[in-house]
Amino acid sequence: MKQLAFLFFFVWTSSWSQSVIKQNYSDEIDFGLACVETSSGLLFNTMVYRSFDWINDIPFNAETYVQTAYFAIEAITENIEITITLYASIGDFPNGTLEVRGTTTYNATPADAFSLIEVPIEAEFAPWDADSIVYELSVLGNGSVSFGYGANSQDQSAPSYLKAENCGINEPTDLVMLGFSFSDSIIMYIDAYGTFIGYEDETINTFRIYPNPVQNELTFSGEHQIENIKVYDLSGRLLIDNDTYSNYFNIDTSKLSAGEYIVTVFSEGKRQHSKFLKM
Repeated sequence: MKQLAFLFFFVWTSSWSQSVIKQNYSDEIDFGLACVETSSGLLFNTMVYRSFDWINDIPFNAETYVQTAYFAIEAITENIEITITLYASIGDFPNGTLEVRGTTTYNATPADAFSLIEVPIEAEFAPWDADSIVYELSVLGNGSVSFGYGANSQDQSAPSYLKAENCGINEPTDLVMLGFSFSDSIIMYIDAYGTFIGYEDETINTFRIYPNPVQNELTFSGEHQIENIKVYDLSGRLLIDNDTYSNYFNIDTSKLSAGEYIVTVFSEGKRQHSKFLKM
């Protein structure tokens, strides 16, 4: 007796593109933001932050390479060094764990007042090893320089954060929690290039796995009965083992970390391996 065997193949596709990743809607500088001595306006240590996540902000689903950081300066009376640091955040900012991926400095002068500054910086990220990209600007003042990060009231799509221990702000804190309006936005963003990975499926006897990439639920369907589905990570560890006895079945992928996985499907005495990408 002849046995029916199924074959399915996935063609990996990717495309490189470049994108400005930002949460402020305007680069217009309306006011400055810093921890200052009230009567003189002199600067003390001040850090500001933006957090860009893979779901809402970053238009890539694979390796992402930051190449430029932008920020604005309002007022500056003397030369001062500004440190730019990019972190991979494991967990939601500001409560996640930060890992430095790139850092550089910019030597600002009074000529930079009311200017948008562009600074080269190199940092690499991927959604399977970071929940978000966190951008920090740091100015260490000692009460001798007037300075303000450029900001405006032209709205933002996500919070701006401030940390300034001299002003009693010991952890990065949403500006709204400090009494600012949600429309008040620090002007800071990044330019990156990256890839979007997808899989185009070619099927024989209409066996399919979809969607691929997947977020919460992966569907298996075909003309013939599926008996068992196993999912492994790339180290070979078995993560999911489901008996199905159906030609249509869903598995929950919501608890899988972002990355690539191997799936083995058993049907009619045959087995077939393939890959899928979890977003």
